[in-house]
Amino acid sequence: MKNLFLIALAVALLVGCGGSAPKCSDSNVQKTVLDISEQEMKNGMAMEMSNGRFNYEGMKSQSDSKPYRERIDKLFPFKLTEIRTNKQDDKVRKCECAANIVTAQGTSLPITYHAQYTDKNEVYVEVFGLK
Repeated sequence: MKNLFLIALAVALLVGCGGSAPKCSDSNVQKTVLDISEQEMKNGMAMEMSNGRFNYEGMKSQSDSKPYRERIDKLFPFKLTEIRTNKQDDKVRKCECAANIVTAQGTSLPITYHAQYTDKNEVYVEVFGLK
């Protein structure tokens, strides 16, 4: 699967965020990164295993796909480790981050992500490097 560019808008309003950028290690940012990553990785694996016929949700409805779903599910939950801030721009309230996603089986995947507050103080997250 090609490098994926994913965008999600976390509808969690953060109280007191002021005029600074979100932190790479903020719990809402981390949760959004993990949610995006898990969904995209599950869908990518399901599409690969079904030769492009089903994403993960579609695979759930296929009775013969249980062994494949079990293989996919063994990799989750993910966790983020080695979270690093590569750049922080308080003027536009955005941070650029790097981290490793580690699967339940210990496999590690380096990713990058950006987090930025919108005009409504919602957190907007982009994830890069999912394969």
